[in-house]
Amino acid sequence: MECTKCNTFINTYVPLPHQVAVHTDPHRIIGNFGGYGTGKSLTDYQDMLKHCFITPSGNAMVTANISYQYEQTIQKEIAADIPKSFVSNFAKQAQRMDLINACTISYRPLDDPNKLRSNNLTYWLIVEGSETTAEAFHQLKTRLRNMAAALQATDEEGNLLWKVNKDGIQTPIIAHDWRKGVVESNPDAGWVNTDLLLVADKIY
Repeated sequence: MECTKCNTFINTYVPLPHQVAVHTDPHRIIGNFGGYGTGKSLTDYQDMLKHCFITPSGNAMVTANISYQYEQTIQKEIAADIPKSFVSNFAKQAQRMDLINACTISYRPLDDPNKLRSNNLTYWLIVEGSETTAEAFHQLKTRLRNMAAALQATDEEGNLLWKVNKDGIQTPIIAHDWRKGVVESNPDAGWVNTDLLLVADKIY
């Protein structure tokens, strides 16, 4: 909702406890599983929108085995819900939405996982994960390398902190890192079970 007097936007979404679990879980890779009508799609697109709003110059991607699977769910909801004043450009042919904070939301089918290799993402979402391949999942895991979704640690005086290896090479010390990948799926006995569920650190 928008206040036309003060230009304030309010998100009226109130998550249920199982949706809160997805939003607040600190793990980088999350599986959001449930049957029809459990609110998976609503949870996931709200989670991705928050990520985009707080990540200037971020790069989020929505994927599925075929484009129809996200066109009728996530993409449709985002197009209807996101305030138009938040969008700077939408390239229909490229299937990419650019927000005014320079964060990008793109949509890609997973017909060829090799097409994912050139992407540097801060967030990705797989829709209907049970219908995709393990290869696509593992390829996307390697794409979460865009550090726009991270903040470097500082000392009390505001100086950036670095760690130095034995060769004298500096790498930043990261204080906060909110890069994230979400697999939305119905329960399944394939790779979603073996590569995500059974190796999970926590199951709610």
